[in-house]
Amino acid sequence: MNDFEQELLLKIDTKIDEIKEKLNDHEVILIKQQANIEEHIRRTDVAEERLENFEKEVKPILEGISGLKTVAKIVSFVSVLVYSISRLFR
Repeated sequence: MNDFEQELLLKIDTKIDEIKEKLNDHEVILIKQQANIEEHIRRTDVAEERLENFEKEVKPILEGISGLKTVAKIVSFVSVLVYSISRLFR
């Protein structure tokens, strides 16, 4: 092998080492991202569970408020009716 071929092989070997180093860096990044994703999934699951529990607790309250609105409408209607009838007999 002549000097040119040896120099060329050395450059190729150097480039291969650089590529391997970059691949290792990317693997480290991917490992960290995987850990971040797993934590995000865990936190999302916890948040969804809390939201479901909250909805279960709030639903009866909203149903009660709906019932109170109906009672308020009936009371308002009866009040207007009584007021109208009392105005007729004055």
